[in-house]
Amino acid sequence: EGGATMHYMLTGAAGYIASTIICRLLACGHRVHATFRQGDDAATLQAIRDLPGASERVEWFQADLTVPGSFDEAVMGCK
Repeated sequence: EGGATMHYMLTGAAGYIASTIICRLLACGHRVHATFRQGDDAATLQAIRDLPGASERVEWFQADLTVPGSFDEAVMGCK
């Protein structure tokens, strides 16, 4: 969108693909809603939190596919 900052939601932030995408989105200046599950690898989540820009532009949401509505808040405001 012409260099405009966007708001994205990524599920499974502790996973290899999602964590790589989060890194790229942050490098481009975008904001990210990242979901994680209880029991996800703490070191992986911390590594994402330590990325440049993450403290200002990543919001964290605990979500579970077996819980209806648990992704609702994470999706709000995202494209």
